[in-house]
Amino acid sequence: MLDKETLKILVDKYPVFKVKDINANYIKPIDLYKELRKKEANYTVELAGKSIGKRDIFKVSYGSGKTKVLIWTQMHGDEPTSTSAILDLLNFFEDKDDIHNLKKKIKENLTISIIPMLNPDGAELFTRENLIGIDINRDALRLQTPEAKILKEEFDKFEPQFAFNMHDQNCYYTIGNRDKMPAISFLAPPFDYHGSINSGRIKSMKLIVELNQILSILQPDSAARYKDEHEPRSFGDHFSSRGSSVILIESGNSIEADGKEFIRKLNFLLLLAAFDTIADYSFINNDESHYYAIPENKERMFDLILRNATLEKFNQSFTVDIGIKRTKKYDINGERFYYTSSIEEIGDLSTYTAWEDYNLEGFSIQPLKYFYNENSVVFSYNSVRELLKKGYGFIIDNLQSDSMVYTTLPINFARSIKSIDYPAIGQPANTMFSNESNEYYILINGFIVSSKDLNCLPNLSNKIKNALIFD
Repeated sequence: MLDKETLKILVDKYPVFKVKDINANYIKPIDLYKELRKKEANYTVELAGKSIGKRDIFKVSYGSGKTKVLIWTQMHGDEPTSTSAILDLLNFFEDKDDIHNLKKKIKENLTISIIPMLNPDGAELFTRENLIGIDINRDALRLQTPEAKILKEEFDKFEPQFAFNMHDQNCYYTIGNRDKMPAISFLAPPFDYHGSINSGRIKSMKLIVELNQILSILQPDSAARYKDEHEPRSFGDHFSSRGSSVILIESGNSIEADGKEFIRKLNFLLLLAAFDTIADYSFINNDESHYYAIPENKERMFDLILRNATLEKFNQSFTVDIGIKRTKKYDINGERFYYTSSIEEIGDLSTYTAWEDYNLEGFSIQPLKYFYNENSVVFSYNSVRELLKKGYGFIIDNLQSDSMVYTTLPINFARSIKSIDYPAIGQPANTMFSNESNEYYILINGFIVSSKDLNCLPNLSNKIKNALIFD
């Protein structure tokens, strides 16, 4: 295991190794290529092949040792955290000032092959799937996609003893049944439906036990473990069946101020810790049964829960909780993220938690009103604020562009009335809540503002990221 002194140096020096021009939330293929071109003097950077959209897919090699380690990142295009960490890692190995013994140990004992950004088309579009809508991590058997073929060919040719499958998990998991999100989740992928264990999988478990110990030093009580559900179409399970020790690392989420950048740093440190212990095989002394002591991931979170609201239907009153999820998307032309919302559950959500949680006891659900823009008014932020105060959530307008799907103004636009009077599962989250004291909340595209917010906040952009445009 990395000694605490070396780990502290790595933590303290991380800002030196971090690639400043790369953001862990979104990486364009062209920006990755620029960084890889800078590495050609110190690494073997080769073209591994082309994506379905004819974008380059590279592999980077480091070290000359007998133990082979394969790493691939961003096979899901909207999961960029580990790609940024890999670039930091390459910076670390290039640095000539510090921690020479660790670098020497890794270089002499390991040969590392890295495929950063296996799905560059999905990375550009910020989508999970590739350009033709196929999840590459469900193509390990048919190998229909060029991206899957590249990964399979590299595995066959390289024959790694260890394989690191790097992902980002969604933000709706908790550590077991606790109201806490995992920063990192692990899995030693099973190679059959029985969850059988062979020598390769035992090594995966032992190595994960080691990484969990490191993580407990860096960020205590922040690890989770995926359930051992076999998926033969996925590459982790397939490579595990071939005898390789596969380690799935899923970047989770953090309430730290720097969010994904903090998780990026954890990726960087965990990979170095893995290389260190693989280089001398010290992890082999760990008890693999401790792998199962890591709490299992549970999908118990929403982006927003509105609790104890009163729903009046069929001449009856019901107390309901409303669970809302927001999907993060990327607008290439506008070069910004936007969100779409969905009501996922209505009823008793007392066993669930959320990133945002409101108690609306005493507040009744009311439909939002529609404002008809008959005079073709051009709306400003302040004029929209006044509409929100009056309970309007939609502007009916003769929209010119069919391609626009969102607006940066905190109110929805539509060509005609599209919403329903009351929240319903599967529908966008737009409604109003009011009480007898004339207090109210407005829910726009899954984001909520109060009457106090509307009267006091100079800017609502931190409350309502964007609204939607309906056909």
